[in-house]
Amino acid sequence: MVDTRITKERLKNHLQYDWWKYLLTFLALLIVWNTVYSVTEYHPPAEKRIDIQLVGYYSDEEPIEQLKQDLLAVLDDQQEEVQVFQTMMSFSDDSDSVDSNSIQKLQVQFAAKIGNVFVMPRKAYEMFAPQGAFVDMQPYLDDGTFALEEDPANLAIRMVENNEDGVYEEVGEPILCALPLSQCKGLEKYLGYDPAMGELVIAIPFYAQNMDNTIRTVQWFLAQE
Repeated sequence: MVDTRITKERLKNHLQYDWWKYLLTFLALLIVWNTVYSVTEYHPPAEKRIDIQLVGYYSDEEPIEQLKQDLLAVLDDQQEEVQVFQTMMSFSDDSDSVDSNSIQKLQVQFAAKIGNVFVMPRKAYEMFAPQGAFVDMQPYLDDGTFALEEDPANLAIRMVENNEDGVYEEVGEPILCALPLSQCKGLEKYLGYDPAMGELVIAIPFYAQNMDNTIRTVQWFLAQE
């Protein structure tokens, strides 16, 4: 008859040689729990949140958390959350262009349609704006929705299209698709942006939802003098 008694010695040997099985089981359970939590956790729909996309190098987490709280307080009562995403961006040695990895990161953000408002270096803006990535800001300036102390005309940019030969060419008149961040000096306490990034701008992507609160977000940015 097989001796199946659990003794202290058998238990010790079992734990000595089979401990890794328990570790794997624990890790598997942890992964399952995390997956279930992530899937079932409540996420506010697009019309109840504002997503801010920071492109470049910015502040630590604590000031950005304060930005979320302060901004949420000025949005309408239906808003449940402000999210801030950061896409790191590196510039090439000539300082006039952005490295290919950074461009790919931004392309992924646009493809995923993440962000109601972009804060980004002008160099990055000038790469994506000609392709129709951002909305026209001029109507909001004309009707007084956005108030600026400086003329942003130098940020106007012409769109590009493929011609019959498959070559991109500029078309139409310049369109103002961004506003300068230079008047928003109060934002520095939240973002702590690196001066090496050069001129920064605010832009609204063409796919932005929740436009009323997107507009309020830009107004709040511009009011941080």
